[in-house]
Amino acid sequence: MMTPRNRFLVTTLLGILLAGGAFAADEAKPAEPLSAERQLEMLTNALTLTPEQSGKVMPLLERDQKKVEALRGDKSISVEDRRAKRWAMAQARMEEIRAILTPEQEVKFKKLMEARRQAWEKRSAEATGKAAAE
Repeated sequence: MMTPRNRFLVTTLLGILLAGGAFAADEAKPAEPLSAERQLEMLTNALTLTPEQSGKVMPLLERDQKKVEALRGDKSISVEDRRAKRWAMAQARMEEIRAILTPEQEVKFKKLMEARRQAWEKRSAEATGKAAAE
């Protein structure tokens, strides 16, 4: 007879295994870009943006989101070139956002973007390695 504790452990482990399979299936698909609204929400939370700053940042995010969507759909460009263009757009957008921030926010933003850059480079290297292995 299974005790409630054991039933809980078995159910939890089964859930983890099933979720792991779902995550593995998602790895094959390219990551969907975050919406401009979600990006603004994250920046607002991380940097404590004022409503005025948010109003200036949102058009930048929306503009680049449209460009990224068009770029993702352009299959005439190699994956590496698309990646490089997305990175260049992100760099330009970061400079525009940086100009809107206070000095204190800029320090936080720099740390946030450095962490994002490292994660992006890691994903890029993994994707390149997978493509080379295939």
